[in-house]
Amino acid sequence: MRRRGVFEPVIRERSMETDYLIIGAGTAGCVLADRLSADGASKVLLLEAGGSDRRLMVRIPAGFYHLLRTPAVGWGYETAPEPGLDGRRVPYPRGRIVGGCSSINGLWQSRGLPSDYGAWAEAAGDEWGYSAMLPYFQRSEAYRPGGTTRGTSGKIRVEPSEIHPLTRQFFAAGRRLQLPWIEDYNDTPGEGLAPVQQTRRGRLRHSAADAYLRGALRRGNLQLVSNALVTRIAFDGSRAIGAHVSIAGQEPVLIRARREVILAAGAINSPHLLHLSGIGPAEELRRVGITTVLDLPAVGENLHDHYNARVAGRLTRGSSLNQDSRFPRLVPHLFRYALRGRGILTYSAANGTGFVKSSPDEPEPDLQLVFTPASYSPEGGGKLDSFAAVSCGVWLMRPQSRGRLRTVSADPRAKPSFHLGFLQSDSDRRRMLVGMQWARRLLAEAFGDEIAEVRPGPEVQDEAALLRYMQQTGATVFHPVGSCRMGRDEAAVVDPRLQVNGIAGLRVVDASVIPTIPSSNTHAPVVALAEKAADLILGNPPAPPATAIRTTRELSRHDQ
Repeated sequence: MRRRGVFEPVIRERSMETDYLIIGAGTAGCVLADRLSADGASKVLLLEAGGSDRRLMVRIPAGFYHLLRTPAVGWGYETAPEPGLDGRRVPYPRGRIVGGCSSINGLWQSRGLPSDYGAWAEAAGDEWGYSAMLPYFQRSEAYRPGGTTRGTSGKIRVEPSEIHPLTRQFFAAGRRLQLPWIEDYNDTPGEGLAPVQQTRRGRLRHSAADAYLRGALRRGNLQLVSNALVTRIAFDGSRAIGAHVSIAGQEPVLIRARREVILAAGAINSPHLLHLSGIGPAEELRRVGITTVLDLPAVGENLHDHYNARVAGRLTRGSSLNQDSRFPRLVPHLFRYALRGRGILTYSAANGTGFVKSSPDEPEPDLQLVFTPASYSPEGGGKLDSFAAVSCGVWLMRPQSRGRLRTVSADPRAKPSFHLGFLQSDSDRRRMLVGMQWARRLLAEAFGDEIAEVRPGPEVQDEAALLRYMQQTGATVFHPVGSCRMGRDEAAVVDPRLQVNGIAGLRVVDASVIPTIPSSNTHAPVVALAEKAADLILGNPPAPPATAIRTTRELSRHDQ
């Protein structure tokens, strides 16, 4: 039964056929579904393990705090014991919903530094460098203020966040400490403080599903099946021919792909599904009862993410979002949001940010500071504190630590085991310690004697104690990449065209192919990557490189 491009969860046919089979209606999957079906003729079937994104908390930007703790829209993952965190397990939200993580994330639009893509070019060729990727960033976005390198007519609406009065104090402190002001960190990235940019359309979140999928589903050649769990990819020899899919818990059916199977399930689920399908380290797969199709040891390796630890201070005067987000103080903010589409309900993961160096010898910022006019206890599952407070997070932008993913059962419903390697590198620990000093300094400068540090607390001063605090309370920033890395070397999982090495008719298009993590949230890079992948799949010429952007700050190290 089909209704406006969406299949009802019961499909009676034992076998179906399509041209392109896309596994995962997340950020990349939504982009691909739109672009591959644009000709109106090619049949595209998009599979999503989760359900509808038609939820109030998805629509409201501030609802992301709630969504990260909502089992119905996630996979319920947590890491294996992290060696660098004294064996602590870290909760690891991943979107199981139409739109994927773009429906539950913190709405942050950030490209990172141009040099990040120089590292991609070193791994996979110049076609993945910054000048080659910039046109895809521009193609994908509609940023109202514009800018030299910004897109203004793309699919995803991007808007500056409204700035809270407490955030203005944070910005003023940065200026007093000689940190430059950055009006648009995507246009002129570098050291300094900046307002946050959001994937938001007025009062509402603007996810990849909103931007790409919603309108595309009006086409008769694109269909979405939700509540569809892919149990394994089907092969004819060394060619992928489709996938076995359990829809709404029913017995799996075979869905055939005449042209390509495209895996867009994310940095956790894509390597897991490759393992379940027999692609991965042969000996490990054999031990859990999986027949090997291709011995490809790199599948699941190189998994990494940004790490985050926070400094929080209690305000001795005034209020913060801790109080304003609770009744009865929330009532006027609800009216302001409903009537004007403004106020604290349009806020997301942070309200202000900064980019600093861990050492004067660093050529570029390697730490990101994230200010929030609120605070929460890590032990409380992210619940806001009851007292007025602010906090500043520290993100490690280019971590050296690496983890891996292992498949521990042939049962597709069993969760994989993975760790990110958080803080295993001496370099990562050293730089995070410097970042915590930056956060303390900025909060003290911003609020003076009106703030009393509560986390980690004034008693935590020496490096060993501060490191223990970071290990005990830090968390993921929800940006896993690298587990199906692309490259020109034989050990890579996918080649520069994102085709799985050794398998015909199978590509991976999501954050898992990113060889090294960008200095940013991963939403914008994944959208740009998927835009480029669509050109590769369709045989379109690549977008013309952005040769006009030639300042040292804007060039990647590779291009220089």
